[in-house]
Amino acid sequence: MNLNTELWYVRWYFWSLGIMSEFTEKGLDYQARKDGTNLCAFIRALIVWTPLILAAHVLVYALAGFVLMAVPLALLGVVGYLIALGVVGAIVLAIWGLIKWVNYRDDKRWRARQSISQEELPSPADDQPSFTEVAWKWAVAQKQKVCPLISFTNIEQGAK
Repeated sequence: MNLNTELWYVRWYFWSLGIMSEFTEKGLDYQARKDGTNLCAFIRALIVWTPLILAAHVLVYALAGFVLMAVPLALLGVVGYLIALGVVGAIVLAIWGLIKWVNYRDDKRWRARQSISQEELPSPADDQPSFTEVAWKWAVAQKQKVCPLISFTNIEQGAK
C-alpha cells in the first residue's frame, strides 16, 4: 500500500511518531518515512498510542496550569496575581508581536526576490485510500493474520 504524506491521517501518524521519538530518543518518524511500516503498526500508533499521548499531555498541562495559578494566588493574593498576570501577558504579547513582525518582513522580502511564478501543484491521486478504507484493510489483515507493508510518498516530490 502506498500512502500520500499529505493525507490527514498520515500526517497524524507522523505527528504521533514524532512525539514517540521524543520519549524513546529514536528517529521513528525518519525511519518510517524512509523505510515505510506495516499496517498493524500504523493503526496501532493512530488508535492506541496517539490517544495515550494526548491524555498524558492534557494531564501535564492541567497540572502545570493548576500550579501556575494556585502557587501565585497563595503567595501574592488576588490583586497581586492579576497585576503579575497582566505584566507577564504584556511581555508575552510584545514578544509575540515582534516575532510576527520579523517573520512578516522576512516573508515579504523573500516573496519580492522570488519572481518565478508558482506552477500549479498536481492534484492528489485518486487512488489514495480514505481512513475508513485503511481501517477496513487493517481489519481484514487482522483476520488473515498478515499485515501488508505501507510506503509513503509525497505528491509534490513524486518519490519516497
